[in-house]
Amino acid sequence: MFLAHTFNRCLFTLVLLVCFALPVQAQDSDFNRVEIRILPDSVVYGKNYLLGDIAELDGFDMDLIQKLAQTKIGRSPLPGRSLVISKSMIKSRLRREFKNNKIDIIIPRKALVSRASILVKKEQIAELVLQEIKKKYEQFDHAKFKIKTRLKDQYIPKGTVSYTVSRLGASKKIGGNSTWTLDLKSDEKSAKKIFVTVKIDVVEEVVVANGEITKGESIKQKDLVKIKKNISGKRWGYQSEPDLVVGQTAKRHIFKNEELKNSIVEKPKVLEKGAPVKLVYRSENLYLTNMAIALKSGRVGDMIPVKTMKSKKTIFATIVDDKHVEVAL
Repeated sequence: MFLAHTFNRCLFTLVLLVCFALPVQAQDSDFNRVEIRILPDSVVYGKNYLLGDIAELDGFDMDLIQKLAQTKIGRSPLPGRSLVISKSMIKSRLRREFKNNKIDIIIPRKALVSRASILVKKEQIAELVLQEIKKKYEQFDHAKFKIKTRLKDQYIPKGTVSYTVSRLGASKKIGGNSTWTLDLKSDEKSAKKIFVTVKIDVVEEVVVANGEITKGESIKQKDLVKIKKNISGKRWGYQSEPDLVVGQTAKRHIFKNEELKNSIVEKPKVLEKGAPVKLVYRSENLYLTNMAIALKSGRVGDMIPVKTMKSKKTIFATIVDDKHVEVAL
């Protein structure tokens, strides 16, 4: 009787222990379990994306959940692009570090991750480049710009957008084809560099010969006419100077419609060799004159030798006009 009672008590105790042990095992099992629910559409911002960027995580172990959320899954797609996420890819990323944890992955039929981006339209790209180029050609009234590159819409990472435009290489010519770089920036970091080729035509009024002008002939106003001409092939610093042409003489034969420039004209000779001139000595407090003979022909501003008539001394003086030469004291 006593043995039976003792056996029953032991059996009852064993049953109680088993009953209490089962919930504990179940609780321990649930504590280590994490459920990962992949979102059907995720938007990420950085170059890489984490599990926490594309999924909701449920579980009791908060340290484990935080660690899972910070796990790198892959590289983000390019701005404006999307990427399909697969269950096998996520498993392969988690297998090594979390192989001892019980992880359930629930993923929709098609899960996408997209990169947050800003769309820059091709029209905006053209406007930004031309706006900057036009600033450099403000001195010309008739400059035309044509973009030769086939532009496309561009996506850059989301952020504060800024840009710079610069010319690729240097050219001594005013116009022609040139390549410009548009550097699109997001949060002050270069996001996209776009190379744009632009053809620049500059048309300005230039002075040309109205007809043929013979070498040595003095150029009159009626010999000149203004026409519009493409000066894109000229060097920077070019300037048409019609006022400097009238009254000068042609260094060589000038053809009809040929552009007049300083290199083919010269000041006329106003003093011939052997002509008498008045020699002037000038200073702040002194003004003297003497008669002399020009020993060389010359133009206004030229320095020539002259010989005084009385003392027969040779002196170098500057031609003032056809009757005067001057010595500065």
